[in-house]
Amino acid sequence: MSKNRTTLRTITRDLAVALSICLSFVPKSEAQDQRPPGETVQVRSEPKSSEHTLVAILYPDLSKMDPIIQQQLRNAQSEFISATERPGITATQLGEAYGQLGRFYEAYELWDSALACFLNAQSSDPDRFDWQYYLGYTYQRQGDLNKARVFFDKALEIRPHEPAVLLRLAQVHLDLNHPELARPLLREALVMNKSSAAALAGLGKVALHERNFAEAVEKFEAALALEPQASSLRYPLALAYRGLGDLAKAEANLKKRGRDEPNISDPLVDQLQDLRMGFFNLWVRGTEALDAGRVAEAVEAYRKMVETSPEDPNAHMYFGIGLMRAGLRDAAAEQFTEALRIAPNHADVHYNFGLLLARRGLEEQAIEHFQAAIKSNPELKDGHFQLANLLMRTGRYEEAGQEYSVVVRMDPQNGFARLMEAVALVRLRDYARARAQLEQGLAALPDDTDIASALARLLAACPEKTVRDGPRALKLAARAFKAQQDLDTGETVAMALAEVGQPDQAAQMQRAMIAKVDQLGQSDLARSLRDNLILYEQGKACRTPWRDDDPIFKPVLSQ
Repeated sequence: MSKNRTTLRTITRDLAVALSICLSFVPKSEAQDQRPPGETVQVRSEPKSSEHTLVAILYPDLSKMDPIIQQQLRNAQSEFISATERPGITATQLGEAYGQLGRFYEAYELWDSALACFLNAQSSDPDRFDWQYYLGYTYQRQGDLNKARVFFDKALEIRPHEPAVLLRLAQVHLDLNHPELARPLLREALVMNKSSAAALAGLGKVALHERNFAEAVEKFEAALALEPQASSLRYPLALAYRGLGDLAKAEANLKKRGRDEPNISDPLVDQLQDLRMGFFNLWVRGTEALDAGRVAEAVEAYRKMVETSPEDPNAHMYFGIGLMRAGLRDAAAEQFTEALRIAPNHADVHYNFGLLLARRGLEEQAIEHFQAAIKSNPELKDGHFQLANLLMRTGRYEEAGQEYSVVVRMDPQNGFARLMEAVALVRLRDYARARAQLEQGLAALPDDTDIASALARLLAACPEKTVRDGPRALKLAARAFKAQQDLDTGETVAMALAEVGQPDQAAQMQRAMIAKVDQLGQSDLARSLRDNLILYEQGKACRTPWRDDDPIFKPVLSQ
């Protein structure tokens, strides 16, 4: 008869579950697509039978959480919705779906959402220890001790000798001022583990409540001998010493009091920590390793991220970044491709894929990914910057100048972007605007030698007479050369000297630079320098600020 009743109860519960699912769940499109970013939305579940009642679940606001955590929780929500939409779902499976989502919420202390999930999990599968225990733990953390006691009692009925339940239920009884109910639980826990500092501490609190100060001191000291870091025990120990009249030891322990509690071995709570810290810790470990140059270690951490969350585009993206740094470009491309399959508009994935393609020389494909990145996230400054560099390299100067302009707007201190915005105008032969841009750049960044040198070069060698200003060019070039003393600023000084009517001095400086590059074995550069030397030896000035093959027109992508 008992077996028949159990079977009948299970069938009835499963039918109730099926009915509840059919009538109460919001379709995926409604639950997700209509959810405004950052707002709390309720997934509705109405009571469908007297035996199986589902409560409302709130999707919490994730907007202030770390992006990695946001994605982890959104993935958990999506997996929950997918699980509950499967046809023929059983009560046990439904309980597991609710419970798993509850674990994620609990891991990040989203108590209300976790509580609703666990209530539905235990309503669906009341014989599952985990759900009763998590409810007790959640209510205890929220301070609702009477409800915590109810669910810890239920958990203890399912597993009568579970140490974590014994210890947590005993603490609830102590907090409710029922030490007589805590004592047998603590004694049983201590029999099971004689090295349990938590059990010893609990018995010390029972003794203190009963004013048995000597036993309280004995138990607290024993607990601290096992776990010296449990500084929260210093305060009740001080009270026990004061009860014995030992004021010196009471005072000494008061000075050492803190907040650290004795450790409770608790596999279910450890699972929450694994959810919370597992994915995030892997990301931290991988990122720190990558920053320190330990590429193999980073790759392994990111690989485990993918194994932990295979549907998380961020996991694939970071794995791809690690593989790219390791020189495994094909494998990196596979990870970026998979990330974009999951999240086609993911700006950071497009950005990193663009970097990879650019380094492989596939510049047009890289441009497409950088454009997709800034379309998804118009405020992605690095995306605009890398796109501008690639457009410059491929001769699309007008578009490049526009992108450099966006970078300058976002980051007015970016001297290179200011410089290249003007250089793009030079390639378009819009010399007046190029001069104006360089003047603005120098006014904003008066110590930027590159901008000063570029402006001097344009003032000295511009094909348009109205743009040139030889004396000012020489002044700026001399200042830049004094600060930097490299080939670029040296060439600029020679151009300015020729423009102000000192071609001999320009030729002398040009010969010195040619000798230097000849000495370094840079014969191609020496030949290009000789073109201007011929002009200076003929008493002429230069009218080409930058040669067509000047490296400035082929900016290298930053790492």
